[in-house]
Amino acid sequence: INSAVPLHTGDGRIFGVVALNEDVTERKRVEKDLKQAHELLEAVTEGTKVIMAAQDQNFCYTFFNKEYQEEIKRITGKDIHIGTSMIDVFAHMPEQQKIAVAEWSQVLRGESTNKTLEFGDPGRHRRVYNVLHTPIRDDDEKVIGAGEVAYDITERVRMEEALHHSEAQFKLLSETAGRLLAASNPQEVVDEICRKVMAYLDCQTFFNFLADEEARGLRLNACAGIPEEEARKIEWLDYGVAVCGCAARDGVRIVATDIFNTPDPRTDLVKSYGIQAYACHPLLVRDQVIGTLSFGTRKRTSFAPEDLALMKTVADQIAIAMERIKLLEDLRRSRDELELKVQERTRDLAKAHREMVEQARTLEGFFASTITPIVLLDKNFNFIRVNEAYAKGCAMEVAEFQGRNHFELFPHEENAAIFRSVVETKRPYRAVAKPFVFPDHPEWGPTYWDWILTPVLDEEAQVEYLVFSLNEVTEQVKVQEKIRKNEELLRTVLENLPVGVWVTDQGGNLVQGNPAGEKIWAGSRFGGALQEREYKGWRLSSGEKIAPKEWGAVRAIAKGETTLNEEVEIECFDGTRKMILHSAVPIRNARQEITGAIIVNQDITARKKAEGELRVASLYARSLIEASLDPLVTIRADGKIMDVNRATETITGVNREDLIGSDFSTYFTEPERAREGYRKVFEEGMVRDYPLAIRHIAGGVADVLYNATLFKNEAGEIQGIFAAARDITEKKKAEQALRESENQLRVLSAQLLTAHEDERKRVSRELHDGLQQTLTAIKFKVEAFLLGMNKTRLKEKAKTLEPIVSMIQESVREIRRIQANLRPPMLDDLGILASLAWLFREFQGTYPDIRVEKAFQVEESDIPEELKMVIYRILQEALNNIGKHSGAERVSISLRKMENLLELGIRDNGRGFDPQEAFSKEKKEKGMGLASMKERVESSNGLFAVQSHIGKGTLIQASWP
Repeated sequence: INSAVPLHTGDGRIFGVVALNEDVTERKRVEKDLKQAHELLEAVTEGTKVIMAAQDQNFCYTFFNKEYQEEIKRITGKDIHIGTSMIDVFAHMPEQQKIAVAEWSQVLRGESTNKTLEFGDPGRHRRVYNVLHTPIRDDDEKVIGAGEVAYDITERVRMEEALHHSEAQFKLLSETAGRLLAASNPQEVVDEICRKVMAYLDCQTFFNFLADEEARGLRLNACAGIPEEEARKIEWLDYGVAVCGCAARDGVRIVATDIFNTPDPRTDLVKSYGIQAYACHPLLVRDQVIGTLSFGTRKRTSFAPEDLALMKTVADQIAIAMERIKLLEDLRRSRDELELKVQERTRDLAKAHREMVEQARTLEGFFASTITPIVLLDKNFNFIRVNEAYAKGCAMEVAEFQGRNHFELFPHEENAAIFRSVVETKRPYRAVAKPFVFPDHPEWGPTYWDWILTPVLDEEAQVEYLVFSLNEVTEQVKVQEKIRKNEELLRTVLENLPVGVWVTDQGGNLVQGNPAGEKIWAGSRFGGALQEREYKGWRLSSGEKIAPKEWGAVRAIAKGETTLNEEVEIECFDGTRKMILHSAVPIRNARQEITGAIIVNQDITARKKAEGELRVASLYARSLIEASLDPLVTIRADGKIMDVNRATETITGVNREDLIGSDFSTYFTEPERAREGYRKVFEEGMVRDYPLAIRHIAGGVADVLYNATLFKNEAGEIQGIFAAARDITEKKKAEQALRESENQLRVLSAQLLTAHEDERKRVSRELHDGLQQTLTAIKFKVEAFLLGMNKTRLKEKAKTLEPIVSMIQESVREIRRIQANLRPPMLDDLGILASLAWLFREFQGTYPDIRVEKAFQVEESDIPEELKMVIYRILQEALNNIGKHSGAERVSISLRKMENLLELGIRDNGRGFDPQEAFSKEKKEKGMGLASMKERVESSNGLFAVQSHIGKGTLIQASWP
């Protein structure tokens, strides 16, 4: 390396150069060798399962291979790089951090270690490793770092555990079988055997009942896990009582799980002992129940299938042993009866033989009765033996497998390779949830199996047999697939939810969110945003700013608090502000430990704006309602008052607070009628001008017209009724005064008509008795005078008086006509019927083109005196109108009496008119006589009606009671 530096004088001039040269050949060579060694190490470890890493004295990584990097990612969820601190990587996993620091610290002190460690997060990635740590030293043997080489032995450990479990179970069954076979009285060793089984299964109780034929019940032979006084209480048990009594009665196994949450009267007894799961097996011999054997646990709510299988096997062993002893006793008694001496000499031989037979039967029973499919194959994979469970799983008979090859029946290249590998390596192979399709049953679809293939070696350590045991897990796989689909569905739902949803981990880091949430906040901050104080918000209720530790998610994680619909104004990441409903709830695991939080945000900015506008509108509407002079009220569907205005308070005398919530109908003088009107609103949608009366608390009554309509919410649902009451008290008083005035007017009008007719009658009589008589007398005298003068010489002069006679005669006729118009004399002399006949003749004489048709169905005596002039004047006026105005060609007149009713009808076929216009004020003044006719009829207590249409004639009707 060459370096040069100029030398300057005081005034800045260069007066020389200093040159430095450094030999770096050796350093470059070392760096090159180091790089090559590093590349070689990476090449060697690439693609292997070896996990390698190195750290300096500060626990910072100086080297790691890909496998180590990926494993750290799986365990911690973090990425590492050269220089990353191991302490930081495990900061969120204190226990793991403590272990790692201890191991590396020991190595950094110069000690090598070789240990088996269980490492990782139980909720994420938990594995078992064989770890070798060695110190790294420099040329001076000083420790400058540490190296780690690890192997993942998780599967091997699990297989060893499974094998250990299988061996322990087999050992237990072997000991149990041997103990029972060796016992002369199996009942006496049940307690010892069951306590071993109870300990193995982690159960806390067992009960062994034996059938007593004489007592017809069950006798407690042995038990554990309950006080002696409780055991004495259940020394005898009837068939059908409790779980054991039912199992003995029915001869079937009974398994009760989650007893405290599953009501069942059969489990009341064991529940009182604190037992959560209980399994009772009948002791069966040739389909006969000789007792029961049961186990119970207080620590869990159910049993694993293999636990139940073990219980059944033990129960079968005990049953077989008891039956064996019973058979032995029977046989011994028979033999004693036949030949005591022979039995004595052959006892040992017979006993040995029987034990061998029973042992074979026991093993055969276990192989045949276990629910686990088991196959025995030779080293060429030919079937030697299969049990019923295996044959049933394949939908075949046991005999069908004899002489067949496994892969002849079930061809599968991958499995065949695995089987050959087991034979070659002599090591067992374990498969987990391995799919398989039965070639003879494609309709079953894919099935999934956990299986173990275990080689059995001969004396020369060569594979002689293969034990193939299986467990179908198809349903579990399907459940897992359903869970996966449900998770996908959940993600889809989150993506489409209109509200923002966030999920945090235990550290408050956002690990999941949906688009609606990002839209609300105008972005997202994953990875600990809450701690970084990036979220800003203020409570709407107080305007107080929310501190980082006061957010709902932080409180949910730290304290387990739940926050629901908290109104918050937030500042989004783009600087805008919104109003949201903020909710947060803690997430808990099965142990009720908080593992994170769920946050839900709903944007209510538009709603809040609308609510503000609604408040303004409501205040405006309230002002209008209060300004109304009419009482206004809103009523719920149950008839209770929701709100009123000030006018309602005034008219009832009750204040608003007391009115609200009370029954609206109680303020009316007729409550039931008020409720009837209320129901009518629901039936018809509204009521108009429904008359009611409101009672003031002071005693006054106000007449009102009740108008009401339904009011609904935005969804169109009926909320109640809006009603208005118009006070018509003064109006009714005015109407009453008007009616009284009309009645008085009608009386006066009738009196006027009567007076008018009386005056006409008087004038007519005076004309008849006075002026008419005088004129008649003058006429007679003038005629006599003229007659006398015609006989004398004054004849010529008398001619001048002749016109006077004609004038007098005309005057008499005019007086008679006026008299007839004023009051026809014949009405008093001849009656109404003759007078009407004269009236019709006079009309036809005046109007010869109008034909008069009459239909009278009355007698003179049928018409009261007071109505004769009324009927005459009506007909006189009607005929006068018809002649002058109708243009009719025919007029029909009817007068008839029907029971208690006198009816007059006048019909013409003229041009007709508008009755409403005819009764108007203008027409009355001009006069068509209709008003006069109506007045005459109504003043005589009759009914008057007119029907007419332009171009269709007219019908006038009058009737009197």
